[in-house]
Amino acid sequence: MSDSAGSEFLPLVYPSKIFNIQEHSELLDIRHNSSISALTKPDHFRYDGITQRILQVLKDPEIAHYQDTLLKKAIRDISANRVDIDYLEVGLQLKSTAIYKLIGSEEQDLLHSPITSVKTIPRQARLQVKQVMLGSKNHRFKKTDKRPFFTHKYRMVVDNDSYRYMDIYIADPAHERNKRDLPYNCSIEFIPTRLTLNQISFMLYQLQSVLGPRRYGQLLRKAKLLRIDTGYIMHGLSQLFCFPLRTTSAVKVSACIPDNKSAVETTYLGNHKDKRNHDIIYDKVLKEIKFFIKSVMRPLNCEFSQIAHNISDLDQLFTTNAASARIETRQYFPSGNISLSEIDQIDPSIHRIMFIRPKAIAALEDSQVLELICDKRLSRVRPVRSSLAKRYKCKVNKYLHKFNTEQVISVFLPKLEAMKAALSTPIKTLEHEPLGNYQEHVVAAKNYLAPFVTKQRSKQNSVIDITSSDGKCIYVEGTPGSGKTKVMVSHVKHLLETGTEPRKIAVLAFTNDAADEFRNRLIDEGLMRSGMFVGTFSAWCNQYLQQVKASKIINQEQSYDAIESCIPEESSLPEHFESADIARYVSAVLSYSVNHDQKDYDKCVKKVKPFLESFSSEIKLIIKGYKKWKEQESKLDFNDLIEKMRKLVKSIKAGESKRDFLIPDHILLDEAQDTNHAQFDILKTFHSSGSSLFFVGDPAQSMYGFRGAVGFSYKKIKRYFGHVVPFQLVENHRSLSPIVELANHIRYKINRNHSISVPLKQSSTLPRYKQFGSIKSATGFLIQELKRLKLDDVESVLILCRYKVHVKTVQKALKKLEDEVPKSKKIHESCMTYHKSKGREATYCYVFDPTFSSYSLGTLKEELCNTYVAFTRAKSSLTILASQIGAAAYGTTDNQKTQTSIFADIPDELVQLI
Repeated sequence: MSDSAGSEFLPLVYPSKIFNIQEHSELLDIRHNSSISALTKPDHFRYDGITQRILQVLKDPEIAHYQDTLLKKAIRDISANRVDIDYLEVGLQLKSTAIYKLIGSEEQDLLHSPITSVKTIPRQARLQVKQVMLGSKNHRFKKTDKRPFFTHKYRMVVDNDSYRYMDIYIADPAHERNKRDLPYNCSIEFIPTRLTLNQISFMLYQLQSVLGPRRYGQLLRKAKLLRIDTGYIMHGLSQLFCFPLRTTSAVKVSACIPDNKSAVETTYLGNHKDKRNHDIIYDKVLKEIKFFIKSVMRPLNCEFSQIAHNISDLDQLFTTNAASARIETRQYFPSGNISLSEIDQIDPSIHRIMFIRPKAIAALEDSQVLELICDKRLSRVRPVRSSLAKRYKCKVNKYLHKFNTEQVISVFLPKLEAMKAALSTPIKTLEHEPLGNYQEHVVAAKNYLAPFVTKQRSKQNSVIDITSSDGKCIYVEGTPGSGKTKVMVSHVKHLLETGTEPRKIAVLAFTNDAADEFRNRLIDEGLMRSGMFVGTFSAWCNQYLQQVKASKIINQEQSYDAIESCIPEESSLPEHFESADIARYVSAVLSYSVNHDQKDYDKCVKKVKPFLESFSSEIKLIIKGYKKWKEQESKLDFNDLIEKMRKLVKSIKAGESKRDFLIPDHILLDEAQDTNHAQFDILKTFHSSGSSLFFVGDPAQSMYGFRGAVGFSYKKIKRYFGHVVPFQLVENHRSLSPIVELANHIRYKINRNHSISVPLKQSSTLPRYKQFGSIKSATGFLIQELKRLKLDDVESVLILCRYKVHVKTVQKALKKLEDEVPKSKKIHESCMTYHKSKGREATYCYVFDPTFSSYSLGTLKEELCNTYVAFTRAKSSLTILASQIGAAAYGTTDNQKTQTSIFADIPDELVQLI
């Protein structure tokens, strides 16, 4: 990079326009500002990890005096041009006729409903309105809630700048969850600090133009204030010098971010969860620049720290900006008991916050300050205040800076009155020129960084280099559609051409279908040889075990059925769980036992299914009965095969190999990310006896953590086998580019360090996305879609569900379709679980959201992997059938966390709403 690289990038960082030191030079001591700003690491966007450096700055007498002076001035001379309304949410009670005027009737195309139709050319030039995803708006909705269940969301964007927007949520009264008395059924939300008052009025005119001036006026007079955030920014003052308290001791709860013994960036006073009133004090410059860079990097699916070394002047990012601390108060009125007309009577609450003086902090012992740097919770700061009160003999002005209540209210009053007027009197046209375009800066910065990301994260190795490598342990990480099967077949070809005996080659697949595909590919290319093993890992183990004792092998479904049959009649488990679930729980316990060589089933239950600890004795009885059944029937399941095989190969280690026990020269393993500890132990034994290993897999497609899969990475392979030669396949030959981009978004969430998939098939057609209130309505849409497609080949379609119960629901509807449309014969077989779809692909792919039902899900990472597999099956068309709930409980049964669901968290720009 040239020395000018930084100067090309830094001007693109939009927040620098607001916080640039030149804009605030009258307040700043440039030298001290630089010392403070240098404590922020621009490559990772956090404070210096060495708190001793921060301590030195906080205790520097000159800097402490400088910050103390700024804080005193900010509090005593609170400035009207620095206070603002940061967030506003308003609730409207619309009649059904008004709602359908906005969203259109069922007969209309909802994507072109009246609210999205901007009528005049001048307004069209400055305003865009479109329907977008609901996101997590219905998060934690309960049937007993008084709040509405929203069904539609529209976003209004001014001047083609996605940073400056207003969201409108509407609850369709026809929805079964809205057939009750509601305090409001329409919500308007926006961030006023990103907009001018004229822009706010200009956007609201869109509502007035549809509903009519008279009706709009009536609605505003009865409107409810649901949330208001007020803010105050203090330029020049660093948050590092802000140690906040509340003037009342009634506030008991507080929190800090981060909370990992690093320097605090944000402090919460009050309970900031579950929409409770609270205050926030944070580093505004750090937050805004971090937000900007995150917006830039999101479509690139890469961490900024991985490419930061390409920007030579990055260390100037914070030092050229004025340190700025910000206070915000968030007030919620969920019951709708505050009228919007009373907004100018709202107490902004900022005057209830006070700060310990920086000069007083600097006088404390080093150990005290170090503790405060990493913890500014009330429980930590209040004792410091008490000790300072004793030191300064309760002379409050010596150790505290406090706001004047009347002064705070007086400076906010004009802001509140102006907002009230802007909401009440919409305007049709905008006379002023657009503000600086934030989104243009994001795009320019993204385009600047994109080449560095491509170079960093999309390295492609050639098939020749991979297959001709003489490494004894080779690891190939391949993204979907990158030719993982091809490289394995090519490696077999290379081995045969270089003289390897066919009987010394073992090609191991994860499923029977995958094994059949390998076998057919080898036959097609004339590479299949007598004696070469091509099959599943379990079948491979079985061929060795048959030499000891012949047994019949049962698959997973047969195993579940057998376990169910072994549940004693007197068992209390069926009173609490479905028998099919009990079978899965018991199977998971057995898998853990084998995988970790743990014979104590009580410990296995505690580790795998802790919520079943009280039923351990019953589970052990079921396991005992299941083992007896297998012995009587001379049958083995997957766990038995692995356990017996591991015992058998120990004889190799002891030098007692059997006469007919063939050790392969080369073992090729597909879907290696789904391999468990016990399987790796078997492979390790063969490897130590001379077998070369060739692993192919994708860590982002790890779907079998519940069976003990260890995951798959360079580090893990190296740790198991001591050495590894890594390769990458990243070029996607399967899917159109928009599908790959959406999949990369999920891939990045799985692990930020995974290589990205590079699409080779370019297209502008985005994956389609539609939200439904139930799986029944989603299935109805699917049936209409399939009728519209008029398929000649049902194999060109995949319909994927997370749960078997959803598969049964959808298949039932598909079988009816088969009766109506003869060409749809056997299309119900195209509907399967995410797991079963592994290794498949189709032109048209429909993916159902798991959250249509409240069944338990795995951890967030496991579910991301499951979703990633489902999305990457699509070749040309991906349609996502999402739930309107927008939230899911991820985690183990005893440790679940409800959060925005994966399907609700997809960025709007990556999909097309239908």
